[in-house]
Amino acid sequence: MEDVDDGLNCSICLQSIVDRTVVQICSHEFCFDCILTWTEQSRKCPLCNQAIGTYLIHNIRSRYDYQKHYLTPLRTSPPPLQSLRRQEVILPIRRRRRRQERESDTYFDSRSESDRLEASIEHRRLIYKYGLYAKHVASNSHTRYRPYPTPAQFAASPDLISKTTMFLRRELRVWVNLDVEVCGCSFMT
Repeated sequence: MEDVDDGLNCSICLQSIVDRTVVQICSHEFCFDCILTWTEQSRKCPLCNQAIGTYLIHNIRSRYDYQKHYLTPLRTSPPPLQSLRRQEVILPIRRRRRRQERESDTYFDSRSESDRLEASIEHRRLIYKYGLYAKHVASNSHTRYRPYPTPAQFAASPDLISKTTMFLRRELRVWVNLDVEVCGCSFMT
């Protein structure tokens, strides 16, 4: 792997570019691993939003000595359907949240805990129904994201166990006919 140390930083991971990779259409440069991970979610350049094309240029040794990495088709639905999903799901949720924030604090006090929980579960159902997922963010000192903990780190950290248990209980409530407490006891202990 080529490690470029000429002051260029990858705009995805914010570190020095490793295995310089060029987007053929716009000539923007990134780390090979970073842009490859990006293309699993989107086929638009993270800097200029132009279409990336069918391949990336990497392992660049000279102007005529490089490799082309052909991208596999995205697993998601075509763009028009994605934009429809965004309008139908994300925008109403954001509008509703903004409206709730504008209302007084008494609105939140008047809603019972069970109402808030049910609204949260319904929101999670929509996320699963429409296949909405967060895009990958590189793990480095600038973004403060960390790699996933190892099983040994989970076992040694009561805090991680607690957070994971709460996450699983929340996510399992999405499925209507699933008894969360029975499921939770079988694999969370």
